[in-house]
Amino acid sequence: MAPIFKAQVRNLVRNPWAVLIMVGLTVVISLVFGYQATSIIQVGVVRSGDMSEAQATEWLELLNRSETFRFVLEDEESLVAYLGTNSSGLGVRLGAETWQVLAAENEANAPLLASYVGRVYSQELGVRAAAEQAGRDVAEMREALAARLAEPALSVRASAVEAATDFEYNPRVHTLLGMGLFFASFTIMFGVNNILEERRIGVWDRVIYSPTTRLSMYSGHLVYVYLLGFVQVTLIFGVFRYAFGVPLGANVGGSLLIIAAYTFSVVALSLLLAGIVGNAQRMNVVVPIVCVSSAMLGGAQWPLEIVSSKVLLAVANFVPIRHAMDALKGIAYYDYGWNELLWPLAVLVLFGVVFMGVGLRLVERRG
Repeated sequence: MAPIFKAQVRNLVRNPWAVLIMVGLTVVISLVFGYQATSIIQVGVVRSGDMSEAQATEWLELLNRSETFRFVLEDEESLVAYLGTNSSGLGVRLGAETWQVLAAENEANAPLLASYVGRVYSQELGVRAAAEQAGRDVAEMREALAARLAEPALSVRASAVEAATDFEYNPRVHTLLGMGLFFASFTIMFGVNNILEERRIGVWDRVIYSPTTRLSMYSGHLVYVYLLGFVQVTLIFGVFRYAFGVPLGANVGGSLLIIAAYTFSVVALSLLLAGIVGNAQRMNVVVPIVCVSSAMLGGAQWPLEIVSSKVLLAVANFVPIRHAMDALKGIAYYDYGWNELLWPLAVLVLFGVVFMGVGLRLVERRG
């Protein structure tokens, strides 16, 4: 195993550009899309017939506590005309007890806006109902509620990332996690493809006549690819955590364990694909298709919480990146401990074991 591993390392030292490009793309895309997504999104606000201007001003004050959206009162005709002639843009029609999101045809942030406005309305209407029932002033009730929430008597830890209408979302965190895992899958899969390439050019035939066993040959390649993928993801997450201050959660050990399990599952998936495809040329075509489709289905490019198709959500359960994203987002958003990480870890390891077993048999059979 050691000679094969050393040979792969020497090849990397001589030609490191593929790995460096993947790392560079991850950093650039995370910076561009992550930080771009954190810019304030302006939302036009129009009043329904049952809302006075004073009431609208009060709701605007509550809504503008968001760090993501900025709400501005606008003329309804102008806002509707703008949204109807542009591919992006957001608005909301406010009523005394109801609200409605207005969005351009291709606006991707509409579900996030609906989640936020719904949460604000639900909380405020609850406060007003409680104040009316208790015969107290609404502002006084708000202050009392804020004081109670500042010192809760009971702390509750969320046990799942998914929620039907409300979920935590940080564009910087989501983009970094998704792009880091996505580009690492490219590095891993093309690394495993070297097995097929070396077999094609006859390197394996020469090695077979040496004292090296087939187990050592496979182990040398797969351990090298595994360490390469693990180091790539860990390095990128470490840089963004400590250099750019991206909040990735306090459970660093849990994050490393999830990354390790994810890397193992992707290495095994790559071997399975190599066994199915059979040669390096076809593998070069299949890898981008599998990586991109897995990232889309697994929630690396957008939150799965905004996906409404039950079929797509069901298929996503069979994609390793989905379970890695759920676990890493749980650590970042909800401070997941070891108990919450047991399930995604078990699923990723199970994927790896099954894919590895089937993949080795297929590769050997085609050899």
